[in-house]
Amino acid sequence: MQCWQQLVDNGAEEFIKSIYGDMIIETIPDYNVTIKLDCNNFKGNKEEMAMKIARMHMYMLGAPLYITINKIMKGEKPNDKLIQIDYRPGESFWIKPQDDRVSVIFSITFDNSDDDVIGRVFVNEFSKGFSGCPGCVTISRNGSEPPLELKGISGLDSSNCYATFIVEKMHMQKKETLIDNLLMFRNYLHYHIKCSKAFLHIRMRNKVSALQLILNRAKPEREKQKKTMSGRTFKK
Repeated sequence: MQCWQQLVDNGAEEFIKSIYGDMIIETIPDYNVTIKLDCNNFKGNKEEMAMKIARMHMYMLGAPLYITINKIMKGEKPNDKLIQIDYRPGESFWIKPQDDRVSVIFSITFDNSDDDVIGRVFVNEFSKGFSGCPGCVTISRNGSEPPLELKGISGLDSSNCYATFIVEKMHMQKKETLIDNLLMFRNYLHYHIKCSKAFLHIRMRNKVSALQLILNRAKPEREKQKKTMSGRTFKK
């Protein structure tokens, strides 16, 4: 993971050890974490262990968020410093802890002009509030100022979209689902962009086919020459 050092600086290594315990072994070169499971002597729940291993990437990337939420749930005051994780080239997310809530801010970069147009429409939809859901503040206009929480952060691109999710204490009751949904936000967004483009292409192809049928009906019928038994020809 390109952002592993940032995660380690914010407690990811200790968090991973608290989950996998003795399964953590010396890291293989060019990798960040290595775990080893003795299948011959394993006596625990196989499904739970399989799920734990499958969620390894999620635990690594979400470690700072897990740590912050755990502190808030215990009534402890989390460190109020802004945590920055550069999890993709040109894209980052930030965690801004407060007394009883935490703000998670995403910067979103679109690869081409089509994705940019469709993506900004989708991002705006997240700002529509729904009862019981974390609040969301979006900045989707090209050239707009980044969120106030990021004031003083250098290297921010004004052409990016920004989405800020405000997580209250009541949302932290189901922290596994909450963190999964937050970390999958970018995948969710780009999945729906691709689906929208596919839907538009299908509509366009269907429209072209319908127009071709109309044009074919408008063609005048050609006169056909036919012959009689005697060899004479006539047009019909």
